[in-house]
Amino acid sequence: MVAALEGNKKELKGITLTQGSDKLFSVSSDGTLRIWDCNSGACKHCCKRNAFSGTSYGSILVWKATDSESDPFKYLTSLQGRHHSGEVTCFIVGGQLLYSGYVDRTIKVWDLNTLQCIMTLKQHTGTVTSFLCWDKCLISSSLDGTIKVSACSENGSLNVVQTRKEEQSVHALCGMHDAEAKPIIFCSYQNRTVAIFDLPSFKERGKMFSTHTIGTLTIGPEGLLFSGDKSGNLCVLTLLHTSNLKFDAHFNKTSSPRKLPKKTLRDLYQTDQPWSESGQHLASGGNDNVVNVWDCSTGRSLHRFEEHTSAVKALAWCPFQSGLLATGGGGEDRTIKFWNTRTGACLNSVDTGSQVCSLIWSNKERELLSSHGFTQNQLTLWKYPSMVKMAELNGHTSRVLYMSQSPDGCTVASAAGDETLRLWNVFGIPEDAKKAAPKAVPQPFSNVNRIR
Repeated sequence: MVAALEGNKKELKGITLTQGSDKLFSVSSDGTLRIWDCNSGACKHCCKRNAFSGTSYGSILVWKATDSESDPFKYLTSLQGRHHSGEVTCFIVGGQLLYSGYVDRTIKVWDLNTLQCIMTLKQHTGTVTSFLCWDKCLISSSLDGTIKVSACSENGSLNVVQTRKEEQSVHALCGMHDAEAKPIIFCSYQNRTVAIFDLPSFKERGKMFSTHTIGTLTIGPEGLLFSGDKSGNLCVLTLLHTSNLKFDAHFNKTSSPRKLPKKTLRDLYQTDQPWSESGQHLASGGNDNVVNVWDCSTGRSLHRFEEHTSAVKALAWCPFQSGLLATGGGGEDRTIKFWNTRTGACLNSVDTGSQVCSLIWSNKERELLSSHGFTQNQLTLWKYPSMVKMAELNGHTSRVLYMSQSPDGCTVASAAGDETLRLWNVFGIPEDAKKAAPKAVPQPFSNVNRIR
């Protein structure tokens, strides 16, 4: 996350960045067009007009940019389509053509030289939501859950050559080339995820996550991705390592300091316990074997730890010692390392003998629980700081990917690749259970493993 641009009050309907310009344009359903300065992130102008603006009655208004600060757009004309029963939902310019999508499930093609409609397409069974022009093809998405690729035939008509059926409605599309010049596409879904695919195979590379459904996406210079969601939030993300997209989002270490909203960052990154107890620091690990500790007030990296020799997926901040971070490495590393994030020093490194998938600190005792993969797929309880092994919990038949602690701090739930969820009484017995009178009938989960 680089920045969050605030000001829109309702759902964002479109974002565009004019080539060669340092201005970003956003359109909201609150009826405003906002012009943002890409250098400072400040809103430079807010007006009720747009270069191309779709209306609720099916026409497209055309505006021309001016040099006036007080009135930056001048009305030119409108594109009137026939037989429309709903509003304009999206449009895109490709060459000398303008493509517009509608609630009535149609796509219209306009000649920008004559401003006349030259073609009407009926390819979707739901509202058309977004377009992407790619390699002489038009890619369109719809609330019917389809993504269609249309190519121009010899007679000039657009015919569907590929249809991808999704399990839910598709809200936005955008595309770019990665570091190896390979085309990729971003697809936003109703369930608040954005999937990243290779083109033309649609092989999935990864996913991003948000707290609200993202309704519009656009690519900016130097790997920037602009997203607008249904709540009116406009976010700026920077995409790194786009030739091998394995990450959700990144801070930009070279950007000027900005205060970043913790809520947005928390929702975009998934790991064990990435936030410090104070909420001031965020820890992240990745497939590059690196652990970064970030200052949430500035968005800058405080420390970069490169001692792990395999991917880092396990992170846990100590609840009883401020600034203490535990990290776990993958199959080639197998270690749990402890860091003093105040000084950047590695305090200890313990070889566990197997891949470390997840870490949880006890909030009752000075103990640490780790989950593992090959070869035993076990949970291991350690005494801190001696790192004496207290117990091993066996039962999973595949690597234990995730753990979560109950609110009372006693029970741990583990989820593994064997598609089972197991509950463990690891960190003691709840106080309420100790006070309860003994009963003859079996209690819930009385058969789960206990180590105390």
